[in-house]
Amino acid sequence: MEFDILAIIGIVIVSLFLISIILVFVGVGLIVLFWNAQKIILPRLTLFVVSTFELPIKKVIRFFKINLDDNAYSNIDVAKVDIMIAQLRTMLNKDIFTKVPIEKRAIFIPQCLRSPKCPAPTLPEGLQCIKCGRCGLYLLKEH
Repeated sequence: MEFDILAIIGIVIVSLFLISIILVFVGVGLIVLFWNAQKIILPRLTLFVVSTFELPIKKVIRFFKINLDDNAYSNIDVAKVDIMIAQLRTMLNKDIFTKVPIEKRAIFIPQCLRSPKCPAPTLPEGLQCIKCGRCGLYLLKEH
């Protein structure tokens, strides 16, 4: 039995495509399980699959109208996939983060969370909160 190089390449490409489709549906299942039961199976593998196939997973969720919350009549919000990825990263990095002494920690927060009337100066190091109370960001600084 002789195989030429194009046949082998074709088999490899089709195999990778089928594996990708399977991983997308596995990712959807892991997201639904995580969102409904708040249980995570193999967190690092889940993060890899969901991060790698984020866009196709969102398309499958939207196409099949998969609900990720208790309200069966709600519109699907694929942003919940982003929330899950953030929660997974937080869960996986919590031990590393807590080992860093408090005085050496840095928390990066998007500027869209600050009040439009924030008087805090923006320095080269970033925004320096002065605890004015116009937004809740100062609470993060206290913890």
